Amino acid sequence: MEDVYFLALFKHHAFSGPEIGNPQLRGRLEDFAEKIAKRLGQSPLAAKVVGSQLKGETNIMAWKDALTIQVDNLSAPMRALLWSYDKLDPRLQRCFLYCSLFPKGHKYVIDELIHLWMAEGLLDSWNQNKRVEDIARDYFKEMISVSFFQPFYEKCYVMHDLLHDLVESLSKEDYFRLEDDKVMEIPSTVRHISVCVGSMMQHKKSICKLHHLRTIICIDLLMDDVSDIFSQILQILKKLRVLYLTSYSSSKLPESVGKLKNLRYLNIIRTDF
Repeated sequence: MEDVYFLALFKHHAFSGPEIGNPQLRGRLEDFAEKIAKRLGQSPLAAKVVGSQLKGETNIMAWKDALTIQVDNLSAPMRALLWSYDKLDPRLQRCFLYCSLFPKGHKYVIDELIHLWMAEGLLDSWNQNKRVEDIARDYFKEMISVSFFQPFYEKCYVMHDLLHDLVESLSKEDYFRLEDDKVMEIPSTVRHISVCVGSMMQHKKSICKLHHLRTIICIDLLMDDVSDIFSQILQILKKLRVLYLTSYSSSKLPESVGKLKNLRYLNIIRTDF
């Protein structure tokens, strides 16, 4: 992308808010925009995300802060995305990190994601004038407004691969995606896990060691007998809040599910249970 077009893209997002009536202020912000754009590594995604973060912002200090984006051990686009993430409300950051449980290219269904956030206790429900679901929807809308999610179709959204790399790097202590059969050990700090392998049998011992595990999300079909393997796992992992089993042909739900006193979310859509 040529410099002039890249700058135009950044300005399109940064100045897409209310019109700035003060010509002098607008001129100063235009100058800042040129300097900031040079720090974004010609990445259209960085231009969109950082620009969206500055949208409607007339405080000079906020624009000066964007000039702190530095290229060090991270690429310019990644540093820009990290800067934008740091500007999010901590409540939104928690919800955004949770999305690392799903693989690149995942289609996030907004209602499903909201119910998962609710089950995990990630939402601030102090506002008694709003339902928790509506608070979650506001969170998601705000993340869309700063381009952390892109609309795909109807109520589905996708996340750019670079943003996924960022959220994965920030969440690795608490969140883990089991995608490789060669993985021998899962970090003991992990509290949320998603499974994208054909069999859990060889990973069963590692998973059972995670005594503080709160989440198991099975994304791909398992070749194991689901009722058999989970009846053993669930007898040990009694702190689970989320158990996500979809599209399995097994007709039997493990009886140990009934002993999960903290369970808040059980997904058995498209199963024969």
